[in-house]
Amino acid sequence: MDNAKQERLMAEGWKVGTAADFLDLTPEESMIVEMRLALSRRLKERRKMQMTQ
Repeated sequence: MDNAKQERLMAEGWKVGTAADFLDLTPEESMIVEMRLALSRRLKERRKMQMTQ
């Protein structure tokens, strides 16, 4: 999210944070989530490549 949008939301009373903050994740849990996301993205790319060959 860009800074202007974040500042506008905060001025309107919204609380801005990360998903890890919202879910109260530890740094280790955040790392696991990021690794799983990276793995799923890579798997999706490979499947797409196989379908186009």
